[in-house]
Amino acid sequence: LMDGYGLTIKNVGPKSALLFGADACIDPSSQSIRIRRDISPLFRREVLAHELAHAILGHDSFGAVVERTDYVAAYGRNERIERMADNLASILLVTDSDLDEARKTCPNFSAAAEFLETTPQMLIRRLTQHRSPITEKPLDKLELLPHQQVAVEWVGDVCIDGGVGTGKTEVLLERLRHIGETSNIGHSRILFVTYLRRHMVYLFERMAQVAPMLAERVNFTTFHDYAADIVLRNAAIAGCLGLPTVVGEGELKVLLKKSFPSVSDDDLKRMCTDFRQGLRHDANQTEPWATSLSEQLYELNYIHNGSLGDIASRLMENPSISDDEADRWDGIFVDNYEQLTYAELSVLRLASRRARYGISAASGFSALPYTYRGVSTASSAMWKQECALSCFDFGSQQRIRPNPSIEVIDSENVVLAAVKTVRHLLEWSKSSEKIVVAVRRNAAITPLQAAFAVEFPDLFRHDARLVHMCKRLYDLIDAGASIDELLDEWWVNFRDCRDDEASHLQSVLANCQMYASYCERLEAVGLPKVSMEAYMESIRPHHQYRDIHLSERIAIQTLHSLSGAEADHMVVITDGLEMASLNLSDNALFENACARATKTLTLIHAMTDDRRVG
Repeated sequence: LMDGYGLTIKNVGPKSALLFGADACIDPSSQSIRIRRDISPLFRREVLAHELAHAILGHDSFGAVVERTDYVAAYGRNERIERMADNLASILLVTDSDLDEARKTCPNFSAAAEFLETTPQMLIRRLTQHRSPITEKPLDKLELLPHQQVAVEWVGDVCIDGGVGTGKTEVLLERLRHIGETSNIGHSRILFVTYLRRHMVYLFERMAQVAPMLAERVNFTTFHDYAADIVLRNAAIAGCLGLPTVVGEGELKVLLKKSFPSVSDDDLKRMCTDFRQGLRHDANQTEPWATSLSEQLYELNYIHNGSLGDIASRLMENPSISDDEADRWDGIFVDNYEQLTYAELSVLRLASRRARYGISAASGFSALPYTYRGVSTASSAMWKQECALSCFDFGSQQRIRPNPSIEVIDSENVVLAAVKTVRHLLEWSKSSEKIVVAVRRNAAITPLQAAFAVEFPDLFRHDARLVHMCKRLYDLIDAGASIDELLDEWWVNFRDCRDDEASHLQSVLANCQMYASYCERLEAVGLPKVSMEAYMESIRPHHQYRDIHLSERIAIQTLHSLSGAEADHMVVITDGLEMASLNLSDNALFENACARATKTLTLIHAMTDDRRVG
């Protein structure tokens, strides 16, 4: 790899001028990796892989920007770039075949790390990240319709409006790929923003299928993560005492339960929702408990993630901060911008004002897939005018996805009807085609899982053994087990599990890592920790890893959890609701689910007394 990128190794002493006290850096003048000669061979290998990853991903080297100390400082603070390099380095160091061999032969986690010639920390990173497709063969380029190709090749800032299935996301990704193929971009200077973490992961995986190298070099992120980056780097200007901690619903519940121990779980959830929405709408908190909660957050040096957009927007009014952000990016892409507030959109407008490739945005106003919409139609129009966007309306154009065949079924037992429908689909559809069963409420998932586990044990891997493995690991965490005990127990399960369970257990390890980080934050401010199960329930709607109950071919999801991905065959259980009486949010969720289907769409209605008479 070093030969391929024209790099050599230059050993230097520990007191040599390595920026930021680093162990290595790339020196562009001599096309070499300067590395300290006194570090251990094991760590040396990982440091070299990390610097190679920077070269492969096209990151600006430290040496190339030494004269621009202001930019170097900002670059050094960009932890996301370092994480990207660490993720790729772990893939370079640990191949799939080596990992399989270690799983078969090594009795515990430390032995596996030794066998793979890597540190336990690097092995954890290899096991817990999303699998990078960097070594996989990319898929063929998407065939776009003529009006979509015009939007892809348009020079300047663009905004694409249209409903689900009209090709907005496909055009954004192809526009990014087109820019990547015709210009020298990708040095971690392209920002791709969306609202939900689940959709962010979907965007990365879609891009990785067609242009894996470019996908690795783009900052796919949620707006809240991007706003947190701005706020934390400018914490002092924001009026924070020291480096604040960004918190979410879990911390709110702990604080509220501490102040109101007799409050029921339903009321607690309602209070959290009211407080979060109050922050998002920038409304004055008039309830005494809300004022008290705000004071507690301030005393603990907490910033709630619902207020990040407003804080970042106020920070961007500072010319030095907005200029710094404008210099960071060559281009900004925004998907589902309607879920952001006007203040949040203003942050992106200021950040993109010097970008060579401008801003490319997409919105699905006509079929909003989520209950909450951040920006009004009037504010959206004002934002587009301020950005001087060239607008494309895909709503009146031909859909890029084919229209599915539709069947409507009335049944007294919707679970049996769903099982019968899926069995029929499995008989005649291809093995590569995915079937999604969508329901309105979380409570409806459990009976469906139980029925599918009996009917399709091989395809729907609702495996009691795997669930038991996960519960044992979560119980260990709740009991206060050390990280070494947890890793060894996890490795025992990893060795014993079937090949089709291995990726699920890797997701469980990632869950454990996130929970450990969460507990550290609670402990730092003296708050009691919640159980692993409670934590998982609180993050599940936005969790980027797969649920252990989902198979590769059949998935059961709520209407609310569908995000971006297509399904060859969609089965929607309408939960006894009359479509004519649906409110705006439910109707938007239903339309979104139906639009995800590409081949067949089956609607299953619960047969009511009126329907029987009819």
